[in-house]
Amino acid sequence: MTHGAMPDNLSCHISSGPDDVTVQLKNAEFSTDTDGCRDGSIGKGENSLSIMSNSGTVIVK
Repeated sequence: MTHGAMPDNLSCHISSGPDDVTVQLKNAEFSTDTDGCRDGSIGKGENSLSIMSNSGTVIVK
């Protein structure tokens, strides 16, 4: 998944059952940063993005 413009006000929860998550968002600060889960925010985090996969790789950039 990619974005057209760099987000500046976003909270995100991205997880994958097979523990294969890559997140490349500039200025993101992560409260959870493991192989299978990334929880974080950019700015105030007023907009949200949630991605969950039970059986595949998740890449967000």
